[in-house]
Amino acid sequence: SSNAFGMAADLMIGASPSPGMTLGLGVQNNLAFSSNLETSDGTPFASGFSYQFLTGPFFDAFPNAKRGFHMGTMIGFAGATVPGGNYGTPIGGGASFWIGYDMWVAPEWSAGFEIRGSGSFMTNSNANAAAGSAFFLVNILNH
Repeated sequence: SSNAFGMAADLMIGASPSPGMTLGLGVQNNLAFSSNLETSDGTPFASGFSYQFLTGPFFDAFPNAKRGFHMGTMIGFAGATVPGGNYGTPIGGGASFWIGYDMWVAPEWSAGFEIRGSGSFMTNSNANAAAGSAFFLVNILNH
């Protein structure tokens, strides 16, 4: 287990098949600085930088297409790095959910904020990893 300060960087590209709905593909990246990892019995075994990602299809809904409130979800393929040795890259699946609000700053651009939570489970022959995160993000959207 580990708790660490983190940073997130997401890239999502989609299209709007109807007003107020966006479908697309994206990647969500979570970076943790100075993760202090412990085994399941509480023994410290590693410390360092760790990285976790989730990539797959997403859906983002704007209930009122003229207003900035939106909420979305993503499900897909997940992976992580484990600091402190040759544990390989555990892979698996995960999901995320977000809510946010954006304000128009130009005819086709908006900026705002978002609160995102995500979780994933990943495994390989050397390690099992479960990752959960909660982030406050700043958005820039092109409509």
